[in-house]
Amino acid sequence: MLTLTVGMRVSPEPTLIDLLKRYRDTLNYSIRVLIEGKTTSISRAHKLLYETLRKYFDLPSR
Repeated sequence: MLTLTVGMRVSPEPTLIDLLKRYRDTLNYSIRVLIEGKTTSISRAHKLLYETLRKYFDLPSR
């Protein structure tokens, strides 16, 4: 099991909080998919995840 804890100070603006929550959900989803698929290649991970993450998590490309 991998655990990552990040601490940071942010202003409590609703748009920023929403972005951080989507980012968290996206990371959790990505890790789950990559572990289940036993994917270790960056290019394979990109092919598996990019379109889904953009579509369902509504994240900017950068």
